[in-house]
Amino acid sequence: MRQVHSSPNVALVNHYRSVLEESGIPCVVRGEYLASAVGEIPPIEAWAELWVVDESRFDDAARLIADLETAPRNGAAWVCEECGEEHDTAFAACWKCGSPADAARRRAG
Repeated sequence: MRQVHSSPNVALVNHYRSVLEESGIPCVVRGEYLASAVGEIPPIEAWAELWVVDESRFDDAARLIADLETAPRNGAAWVCEECGEEHDTAFAACWKCGSPADAARRRAG
């Protein structure tokens, strides 16, 4: 296993987990319940961590997360290039197949 992301935002880490799993990349979240230990341990030690189970999929996982983090948050509605599902501007990734919005929005812009 290899850690691909960490954040104090547990909901964000779990969102990334969902996107990776929908893309066929098995992963696990570790440390999602450590926030209550802050004060006894350094805050950064309590961050939730996302680990890719199969290290050979690490680069794919890192690329998907990077696409999610750089996807525009504002703009026009978009259509997923992978499955054709329509989305409004609030979605940074396809809710149906997990593909990032970035490529579709670049092409539309």
